[in-house]
Amino acid sequence: MDNSRTWKDKTIDVMSKIAANRYLRAIRDGMAVIIPVTIVGSFFTIVTQLPITAWTNFIKPYAAGLAIPINFSMGFMAIYAAFAIAGRLAEDYHFDHISTGVVSVMVFLLLAVKPITTTPAAFKALGLKAAATVVPLTHFGAAGLFTAMLAGILTAEVTRICRDHHLVITLPDGVPPAVAASFSALIPATFLIVGAWVIHVGLNFDVNAFLQWVFSPLAYFGRDNLLSVIVPILLTDIVWLFGIHGAALATQSSGHYGIQT
Repeated sequence: MDNSRTWKDKTIDVMSKIAANRYLRAIRDGMAVIIPVTIVGSFFTIVTQLPITAWTNFIKPYAAGLAIPINFSMGFMAIYAAFAIAGRLAEDYHFDHISTGVVSVMVFLLLAVKPITTTPAAFKALGLKAAATVVPLTHFGAAGLFTAMLAGILTAEVTRICRDHHLVITLPDGVPPAVAASFSALIPATFLIVGAWVIHVGLNFDVNAFLQWVFSPLAYFGRDNLLSVIVPILLTDIVWLFGIHGAALATQSSGHYGIQT
């Protein structure tokens, strides 16, 4: 009996630490911030995807306009997540979350997006003026979520380390708080932005593709199969036996891959 209780207590301690993990909470709370945007965008998705032929024919002339909120909600999910996750983690560390979120977005863009050089002929074929480069939007949505999470956590952590080692610019008390917060984030932002640029442009390393490869085994649980339903439910119910909120823990650890797949 004592051995059973000891095993149970140890398991509860481990599960509690996982559920209370600072990074998982930042991801959970950060993703919760963007729920209003994604829900409203999903309304437009429903409107455009109703399986009614008469309705489809009716909205056909307005399809392009109805797609705009979808593209700017679900299609830009990773950008919103990068800002929100970094902001939540910054709040946990008790420093300015706005400047941290802005820097995180910049870091995400440098890590995940690389402008593509185009030819004038390609633009003229689309009826557009010739331009030298374009920015692909592929990784702005769910495909860039893992990179957004990494950017958010990395930005907050580097900022914290700089603050702990006094690598920040401190302005006099008379300076407005917003200005002081911006200058306080200047040195961490320099490290982060230059580092992200070196990784993606200097070393030509695709962070987004690497993260997709690392987490590719989870893709099996995002597909339509029996295990993708049974395993998450089973794990959720098991941790409930130890008094841990199973649904919340499962959402933090694996739910976001389902969005991508």
